[in-house]
Amino acid sequence: VYKQTKHLPSKGDLGAQLEFEKKYRKLKSTKAVEDEIYFMDGVHPMHNSITSNGWIKKGTEKLVKSNTGRARLNINGVCNTEKIEVIIQEDVSVNAQSTIVLFIKLQLHQPLGKINIISDNAMYYRSKLVTEYLQKNKRINLIFLPPYSPNLNLIERLWKFFKKKVLYDEYYGKFETFKKKSIDFFENIKIYEEELKTLLVDNFNFPHKEIIRKPYIV
Repeated sequence: VYKQTKHLPSKGDLGAQLEFEKKYRKLKSTKAVEDEIYFMDGVHPMHNSITSNGWIKKGTEKLVKSNTGRARLNINGVCNTEKIEVIIQEDVSVNAQSTIVLFIKLQLHQPLGKINIISDNAMYYRSKLVTEYLQKNKRINLIFLPPYSPNLNLIERLWKFFKKKVLYDEYYGKFETFKKKSIDFFENIKIYEEELKTLLVDNFNFPHKEIIRKPYIV
C-alpha cells in the first residue's frame, strides 16, 4: 500500500514499555473492586477547523472555512477506559494548579477506593506542588509512563477521537461556540460509548518492534 510514513519518538525504550505493560496488567488483575484506573493527559485544541480526506467529485474542491489567530482551549483530563468516563478541567493553562483541581474533581467523582492515574512525564505532573498534594492524599496513586511513550497512554486515542468528531471539517466562527461544542463532547461522552468501547481497549502497540525501512518512492 502506498501511504504516508509516521513519526516515531526515537528515544522510546521498548524494554521499559514492555515492563510498564507487565506492571499495568498486574495492577489491573489484582486491584480491589472499588479501585479504578485512569489515564491522564492534557490537550490543547486550536480554534480552527481541521481538513480531512473525503470522497470529492473529480475536478472540484471541497473548501472549509478557517480562522485567523491562535486562540485555543487548555484541557487537562482523565479517562476511565473500562467505564468510558471522562473528567476534564478547562483552564487558562494546564499546570500544577489545574492538575490539583482535576484531582479534587476525581476524588469527588470516586469517593471510595484507590485512584490509580497513569500519566506522561509532563513537568506539571512532577511539580513540587503536585507532589506535596499527593503526599497528603494517599488515595491517589500516580503512575508515570516510560519517557516518550504516547503509544501507552490510552487517553491519546480519546483526544484523536474528539478532534475527529468536533474539529474535522467543522467551522466555528466564534470562540465561545467552539468552546461549548468541545466541552459538550466530554460532558456527553456516553453518546459515543459504543464507538469508544472498541477504541479504548488496552491492546497497546509497540512500534519500536517494527523494522523501519525507507519507503519505496515512485
